[in-house]
Amino acid sequence: MDLEGLIASLERLPVVPGLVWRGARVSAGSPLTLAGPLAVSRDLRVASENLTTPVVYAIQSVAAHDLGSFGAHPAEEEAVLLPPSTLVPAGAPYSAGALTVQPFIELRQGFATPSAPTVEQITAAVSTVGALPAVSISRPGRFVDA
Repeated sequence: MDLEGLIASLERLPVVPGLVWRGARVSAGSPLTLAGPLAVSRDLRVASENLTTPVVYAIQSVAAHDLGSFGAHPAEEEAVLLPPSTLVPAGAPYSAGALTVQPFIELRQGFATPSAPTVEQITAAVSTVGALPAVSISRPGRFVDA
């Protein structure tokens, strides 16, 4: 299956708008236009590999497609963002606990522009996750940008 066929198949999955996460090694200060599918998780522990990545992208998504129940590891709460989405920084990176958080919004033609994730929303998510047990990371690096 070529990339176009893969994207067409992924577009048939249910859309789950809302806050999704992606770990990163560095902050991104400019928009990121997706050239291919981007794996994200609805679980901050999975995306940040149990809060160990230096940076986490908090992405307010409008068109994440749910892979959760279809993937090999449903507990990872995997979703995928598809081209031609553009991730636009929604403010400067800031510290939330031990993480540096870079908020983004997902822009996609045919969808309303979402509100940026708030500092309070992200700080609450980081605090909540910090009190939870670690999760098993089945594929280290799967949800982390280099």
